Amino acid sequence: MAKKFIVGLVLLFFCITVFPAVTINIVVVNPSGDEEKTIPVKQYLPAEITKEDIIDSNGLDIDYDVHEAKYFLYGKPKLAPKESMKYRVVLKDVWNIMTDQIEQLSAIVDKKVANASAEDKSAAQVVADGIKLRLSKILSVQEINKDDIEKKMQAYATNYNELKKIRDEIFSFENLVKYSITEGEQDTVTLVVEAENILDKPMEADVKYYLPEEITSEYILDSGGLEVNYDPDRAQFFLSKDEKFKAQEKKRYNVSIKKIWAIGEKDLEMYLTEAEELNQKIKGSDSEMIGQALYDEIVANVEKIKKSQNQAKTVKEYIAAYRKNLRDEEQIKDDLEKLKILAVESQSDAVNRQVNQAFQKMDNITTIKMKDIAQKLIQKIKKIGVWRIIFVMVIFLISLTTFFYTIWFLRLRKEEKTEIKDIGKQE
Repeated sequence: MAKKFIVGLVLLFFCITVFPAVTINIVVVNPSGDEEKTIPVKQYLPAEITKEDIIDSNGLDIDYDVHEAKYFLYGKPKLAPKESMKYRVVLKDVWNIMTDQIEQLSAIVDKKVANASAEDKSAAQVVADGIKLRLSKILSVQEINKDDIEKKMQAYATNYNELKKIRDEIFSFENLVKYSITEGEQDTVTLVVEAENILDKPMEADVKYYLPEEITSEYILDSGGLEVNYDPDRAQFFLSKDEKFKAQEKKRYNVSIKKIWAIGEKDLEMYLTEAEELNQKIKGSDSEMIGQALYDEIVANVEKIKKSQNQAKTVKEYIAAYRKNLRDEEQIKDDLEKLKILAVESQSDAVNRQVNQAFQKMDNITTIKMKDIAQKLIQKIKKIGVWRIIFVMVIFLISLTTFFYTIWFLRLRKEEKTEIKDIGKQE
């Protein structure tokens, strides 16, 4: 009797191909020994996988779960008694951190050390060595787990977070900071909520539908007759209604909401324009290499966002793309903040160089004038003649000696008269 409750078995296996792809083997089994069965298959894909990363679903349908924030595969194969079926699903290997990323960060660290002042160079070198050691460790861990996809996927999450920390440290190393988010264009979208009574008799039921986490009450233009409520435990809005259904009746509710799952084209163009202007200000400075790396990353992320928004066809695909694009937009804004600081520092350095050059010119002018005065004085002395100068100096010394001797003589006579008067009074 127990096996009547077993609908089917679905087993999942991972393997790595010789190409930069991963194969998921989904095995479906009909446990019944005496009847054909339709076995429902539903397999969630790893969170890192997007629709574009699914190379071959092997006949299974693809959908996106808004609440789990993951894509999943599903199907309903009919299997004979004890029959099994294997689905070979091919995915892009997205669990790799590119060597180019590591090398670029390492080059930026080396550049920072090279530009450090003499007093800061030793400290900068210690920090740089520590960062480069951590970067090399990421590649080492990745290499060790390259043939074991499950370990590789686990290591990727750790390596990705470590790489993000290292990036932040490198740019804080440059006194950069970081932060910020924007809102997309506000078009109208209709969500269709369906509820069905599958019984052959009337029933009452609570129709309940949780809205995507980005939707708050202010974005709901028309709830379609459903009540708008908030679940504090899930921190999410939902629509609900106590509804009466006839036997096998299906009801449909059209909910009109603002489409917030898009980043505006104007915003994206503004990011590119601002990045270009800031990068131009940095060119020619010591920070040019870092500025160019940040600018290239901004351009790549903008193009990535545009592409994903153009490819989205359904509301679910818009939501999936938007959630990923928000992370890319945050990175764009973060990179722009870093570029702003680099631009200010570059302009400050340029002003300091101009001031120093001005002072240097003034010093040069003063030196030249002093030299001219000295040369003119020497030429005048040469014209007068050395013997004439000596004769003048001798006359000056004789005059000075005579003057002091006369003063001394007059004082001495005055003192003698004073003494004679004093003697006369005593007598």
